[in-house]
Amino acid sequence: MNKTKKPSLSDMNHFINKTEPRKATEKKVTARANSSVKKGGKVGRPKMNKYATEAPLNVKIPKDIHKELKLASVKKGRPMVEIIVDAVKQHLNI
Repeated sequence: MNKTKKPSLSDMNHFINKTEPRKATEKKVTARANSSVKKGGKVGRPKMNKYATEAPLNVKIPKDIHKELKLASVKKGRPMVEIIVDAVKQHLNI
């Protein structure tokens, strides 16, 4: 039977007061090296619309309008945010 040794108080203090940064595993380093993303960039799904990198804005709208907007998005094959931004631009005459 393999019995694991319980950590001592000094071992626990070492981990609690640890100041050195965590080291990346070999798998993560290899994945970063192989990716086409710049160092420090996010890895993941690419943005699907041209407005995705702009400033966020949260808007509360009635459920029925949201439903109609979703249906329009599917019919037109465009993201909801593009439809909203185009409508705002048209309203502001931009």
